[in-house]
Amino acid sequence: MRLIVDTSIFIHANYFIHGRSDSMFLADKSWDQIIGIGIRNFPGSEITLSLDSDNIFRRTIDPNYKSSRDKHPFDRNEINEILSRRSRALVQDHLESDDIIYLFTRKYPDAVIVSNDNDFRLMLDNGRTFFKYREKNSITLTDEEVLIERVKKVCEGCTSDDIPNIKLKRFGVAKIKKYLAEDHIHKSLPYILENFQQSGHIGPWADNYELANYDVDTYKKYLNGIDKFIDSL
Repeated sequence: MRLIVDTSIFIHANYFIHGRSDSMFLADKSWDQIIGIGIRNFPGSEITLSLDSDNIFRRTIDPNYKSSRDKHPFDRNEINEILSRRSRALVQDHLESDDIIYLFTRKYPDAVIVSNDNDFRLMLDNGRTFFKYREKNSITLTDEEVLIERVKKVCEGCTSDDIPNIKLKRFGVAKIKKYLAEDHIHKSLPYILENFQQSGHIGPWADNYELANYDVDTYKKYLNGIDKFIDSL
């Protein structure tokens, strides 16, 4: 079995829990936890680490993206280097860990995503699996459920990521399900969002689509050389 681990969530958690910023400590602590999860829940698995880089490309779309988050005093590049000596580690300029996991799971749809971040629910089309390690719970969704998650994320935004809510009218999962039941389940996400805008339910959606969604074409639009990175996965 192949695991792709959202390593950034372990690094940040250990920094907040222990209040220590030294790179070796954070790398060692995170690695021990990841190995423990792998041994207990997926013995014999191949572990690939996914890591954050600096200069997040989404800030070129909206400078406010994740601007309210506290700045962390640890050296991300040094931690990445230490962890890359423990296992295969993926890092790419301007991409976050979840972007890398999205691309990785397009190439390896059988890979299990290990994290505790519910944003990974947006990636679970075509039977992909997300393991929430704190709950020890494996999550799979139908393609309709994934599409609903994506519509919600783009329309509602995310306060922790400083992505604005673009709803003009109140609606929820029931409204989205009703719309999809009208033979729109096979339509693209931009098609669905455009129809919600035309009906007056949301405002302009293009920026939120790129800020909140995961999409190869978005990466290619903003990042030179992304094709080479995708080929290397």
